[in-house]
Amino acid sequence: MVNLIIVGHSDFPSVLVKSAEEILGSIEKLKVVPLYPSESKNDLKAKLKEAIKELGFSDAILVLIDMFGGTPCNVALSFQKKYHLKIITGLNLPMLLEAVLHREEEIEKLTLIVKEAAKKSVVETW
Repeated sequence: MVNLIIVGHSDFPSVLVKSAEEILGSIEKLKVVPLYPSESKNDLKAKLKEAIKELGFSDAILVLIDMFGGTPCNVALSFQKKYHLKIITGLNLPMLLEAVLHREEEIEKLTLIVKEAAKKSVVETW
């Protein structure tokens, strides 16, 4: 099973996980790592390192992040090689749901599934 870490600004990751749990029920092997305005980059580094430690260094970890280029993303990228993290940015609820529903897949296949969910979730209507 692929472990999940949800990272983002303020309460966004927590609220998104809560929404997913309202749909799917309790989600195991998932850690939420928010960055609040009062926290520093070093605070986020410490929280992310602790989340990785709690999930287990030897297991596959997919990190879903709210946006590319922000502090949460940059901090996660600094951990990527050391902890063999797969990182996907642009997080939305359909991506998280697919990640949870398909986390028994190998991490490479899971990343493809999650990225496809992201593409399909952006729809323009009239």
